[in-house]
Amino acid sequence: MIKIYNFFKNNIIIDTFQNAITNTVAAANPTSMMGETKVVEEKLPPAVLICGIDNSNTLQTTFPDITSPQLKWQSRRSNMINVSCSNNQLIFIDSQFGLFYVPNVKTYDFAKAVNIPLPTGGLTQVSFDGYNMIVMGVNSAGSVFYANKDITTKPNWTQIPGELVHISYSNNQVFGLNSAGAVFYNSNYTSDKWIKLNGILSNISFDGKNMCVMGTNKAGEIYYANETITTNPQWKKVNGGLNMVSLSNKEVYGINTPGELYYSSDYTTGAWTKVGSGFKQISFDNPGPNSGAFDLTTWMAQNPDMVMYIGIGLGFLILIIIIVLVSSKEHLNIEDQFIEGPFIEDPLIERHQ
Repeated sequence: MIKIYNFFKNNIIIDTFQNAITNTVAAANPTSMMGETKVVEEKLPPAVLICGIDNSNTLQTTFPDITSPQLKWQSRRSNMINVSCSNNQLIFIDSQFGLFYVPNVKTYDFAKAVNIPLPTGGLTQVSFDGYNMIVMGVNSAGSVFYANKDITTKPNWTQIPGELVHISYSNNQVFGLNSAGAVFYNSNYTSDKWIKLNGILSNISFDGKNMCVMGTNKAGEIYYANETITTNPQWKKVNGGLNMVSLSNKEVYGINTPGELYYSSDYTTGAWTKVGSGFKQISFDNPGPNSGAFDLTTWMAQNPDMVMYIGIGLGFLILIIIIVLVSSKEHLNIEDQFIEGPFIEDPLIERHQ
């Protein structure tokens, strides 16, 4: 056993491990092995993010600073009609009804946004989950689609039965509205089991983490529900007049008819603070206090190439270990045969007896 250990330690395992790691890094970043640095998009930890489309159809983004009451907006791209942000990423629809993905809102050049293939019939509104890399959308015909694989390159668009004009996806569940304003709920975004709920709304926003939902109607009235929301929502009216809201982690941003932007730290209070103006659509993502925690599922979804390279490297390492184990076993058998070989009597010993 000592010989086998030394064989592993001195001859194979260390070199194999080092080579596997080196090969994995080289595959993931080939230019780094030639003294050059390959530019790789930085994956920042989740942060509170607000994205909006203003009255001139320009996409604006901001990361709220808790030390300042003023939002510092950055104009990113013109000719927009819809946006949905999540986990420092966003997906938007432009005026030509093209679908685009931005992997990092803070640092990415929006002019180079990734063009995503559309489902049949296109999309007019999207709801994006950047933590689990899932996107849902509806088009002008009311068709409902979702994609949960390769959504930024070759999404597996799947249509599910139903006719909706607006949806809000969160935590594998979805709320939606039809053209008449009727409210529907689905406990599994991939299924066709829609449940019609009470209420008539023109806009809806769902927080699946805290199981609360908020919406507005055509009169600008604001309602929320946080009890039995999936079967019989107990809608409660709050003060204010808004025509759309975006709810996340119990906080909410909303826009009124003139385009003024309001914020409330508690969706149940109706206590609003004006924080901007000139908007027609808003999307808000607040990941909460654990936003800095590492999420393996999210990392894998955001780094498919690195996952592949690591898998290849580990597969190579496992194969070498198996070969080493087989070789060492054969080597051990040879030594055992030598030790346990036939005993030859010494004739001199027999002669002196």
